[in-house]
Amino acid sequence: RMAWSPALVVGTIWMVLFATALTARLPYPYDLEWMEGGMLTHALHWSDLYGPPRLDFVPFVYPPGYPALLALFGPSPWVGRLLSLLGTGLAAGSLWACVRGPVGFASAVAFLTTWSAGGAFFDLVRPDGLFLGLLAVAIALEWHGRNSSVPFVLAFFVKQAAVFFLPALLLAVGLRDGWRAAGLRALTTIGPVLLGLVGLQVASGGYAWTYLFGLPASHPLVWDRLFPLAWLELGGALPVLALAAAWVVTGRARAEIELAVPVVLGVVVTAAALVLGPAGGLGLQILRGLGLGALVVLGASSWAASDWRDRFLVALAACGLVSAVWMRAHHGGYLNVLIPTFWVLALGSGHLLRAVRWAPAIYTVQLALALGLTPFTDLSPTPRDREEGDALVARLKQVEGPVWSPYAAWLPTYAGHAPQAHLIAVWDLDHPDGPLYDDVQAFVDAVRTRHWGAIVTSQRDLGFGLERNYRLRTRLH
Repeated sequence: RMAWSPALVVGTIWMVLFATALTARLPYPYDLEWMEGGMLTHALHWSDLYGPPRLDFVPFVYPPGYPALLALFGPSPWVGRLLSLLGTGLAAGSLWACVRGPVGFASAVAFLTTWSAGGAFFDLVRPDGLFLGLLAVAIALEWHGRNSSVPFVLAFFVKQAAVFFLPALLLAVGLRDGWRAAGLRALTTIGPVLLGLVGLQVASGGYAWTYLFGLPASHPLVWDRLFPLAWLELGGALPVLALAAAWVVTGRARAEIELAVPVVLGVVVTAAALVLGPAGGLGLQILRGLGLGALVVLGASSWAASDWRDRFLVALAACGLVSAVWMRAHHGGYLNVLIPTFWVLALGSGHLLRAVRWAPAIYTVQLALALGLTPFTDLSPTPRDREEGDALVARLKQVEGPVWSPYAAWLPTYAGHAPQAHLIAVWDLDHPDGPLYDDVQAFVDAVRTRHWGAIVTSQRDLGFGLERNYRLRTRLH
């Protein structure tokens, strides 16, 4: 226990700084991230969430779970952030429940230190935190031999990305209880999901499937995010733990596999990532590359282990990798899609390092690295931010007619105006091969006829004919 003292001290310091940042973020009335206001708007429309696009509301491509909870408790920034923090706490607690002991606590804190690497989404008014918490509970239940169907179904209806992890959960059942049990679990898990989707489809007059699957399928891929960017971002999240876990697991596997295969594969992938990856400081780039190579070695070596939990971890990592890379490359994909894979990496590292003598030192180094790299101050709103928001609201109170704030959809509500459609949702429509592409024209027509009394935008080149039909009246700095 004394050996773990340095890691626990460093981890506690990080947690105190994290909590301090949260005290500034939770009550902040304006957007910390630009989708927050749009999700609050969704809570106003949760009972008829999917339908034809309108000027005042276009649905996001998310299931109804999170906005329904927001509506239940009352849509406000602090309520939405508390829901997300509840999910984040469930995720950290589930990880601790799987690994247990001091190494479990250190692993949970190590996961939380990926807050910045994941875009600081743990506490945002978005589905990500709650989705992760429910998915983590499902994985933890399966880890302990329990049925994961209920939390998995709930996770799916918060964010459909849960489906990427279903093969790993079913594999765990098959490895542990036999393939007939896995088949029954598939029926009891997939069945409620399909019934729920059918219910949404009927209730929405056929629009639910369009928003949840049709629109995302029409979006293009950004190939340089497919490789190498997403891979480097994954490798750079917890590089010290990844390297240490790779060393341990290859040691276990030396008698069972030809070690040269995963090592050579890891070296090749590391070299390719370093050559093709974006600049970001040579030291950070090397660390990312080494972390990535370690992940490759880790996966290739762990599959040879006989323990079903080791293979479950490899399957989780593979599912997480596919999810993270594919969704990061998806048009509009951001760092938040990597967070579930960060959680799996923290779980796998804790599982592999829990009996290693040098584990306390390894975790101390990883947590100290995170302590130095997390920009707590930059991620905390200041009194000046609030003052400038208040000044903008005072200006909007003087506007007659509806106000379109495409980047911060909830902002007009503070000035007594109804929220309008969020730009992300309009962009989701704006693809020539998409099923609702023609509905974008309504926004072009609305700008041309000056439907809105004012438009609040962070970019003059917003599009929709803005510069031809509206005059710049106020510039905020």
